[in-house]
Parts: sequence; structure tokens; C-alpha cells
Amino acid sequence: MTYADEVHAVGMYGPRGGGQAAAQGAMERVDVLEGTLLFCIAGSEQTISAGEGITIPPGVPHWIENPTDSDARATWITRPALETERFFETLYGLARDGKTNSMGVPSLLQVAVIAREYRDEFVLTNPPPIVQSCVFSLLSPIARALGYRGRYEAYSAD
Repeated sequence: MTYADEVHAVGMYGPRGGGQAAAQGAMERVDVLEGTLLFCIAGSEQTISAGEGITIPPGVPHWIENPTDSDARATWITRPALETERFFETLYGLARDGKTNSMGVPSLLQVAVIAREYRDEFVLTNPPPIVQSCVFSLLSPIARALGYRGRYEAYSAD
């Protein structure tokens, strides 16, 4: 019997929602179950509809968005899993608790501690990594002193 170190998720993308990043050392596979999603992988845009899927190689900058006014649902597999499950639990928990903007993005202080916590899993594609490293290194201690965390046990399944 073989076990794959991977995480599976079903995500819901509300109208006009999305995000951008590059998975560090992990392959990502997205299969659209309902609706349509727009991907930009290494600068090349591709629309994926229900019944279709796409594979994103490790370390390749990409963004995903729902370009329609209807909800979209997709399965997302990340291999190896690393801490991807906790990363998404944190982001979805913050969004559910109203601690993100209308696009699902937390405050800059929250982003700083999340980016530091999950730097082995994901890197934001903008601003450049060197800028992120400098800014987040300075902001993270301030954010932590104010009570922000990179992960919250209340949002985790275990």
C-alpha cells in the first residue's frame, strides 16, 4: 500500500473571487466541478469549466479567479501537502469570521504573519519576494504583539 503526502480540498469561489501565489515545491491539480475559473499560469491565461482540470507545476507563479457572476466549485490537490491544509483553514476561517476584505484578503498585518508562517508552502507573486521578505520580517513581530497569528487552532479540523 502506498500513501501519497497530499491534501485534497473542495473550494468555493464566489463571484469575482480569487487569489495569486506560487506553491513552493508542490504540484497543484485543480478540477472544476461547477462554474468556470480563469487561471493565469506563468503569464498564460486559460479558462477552465466544469469537467475540466489543470495542473500547476511546483514553484510556478499563478493566479486564479472566478471571472463570472456565479459561484464556482473545484477540487484542489496539492502534492506534497506540507502545511497547505492549515494554510487554507486559516484563510477560510478568517474570511468566514469577516476578517478579510471583499476579495478574501486579510489585513496587511495578518498577511505578514501568514506569509511568514507558510513561506515553505507558498509565496505571494507580488510584490517581489525580496520586498516581501523585508517588509514581512519587520511587520510580523508587530502583528504578533497585537495578537495576529499565522494559524489559529479554532480554524483547524484537528
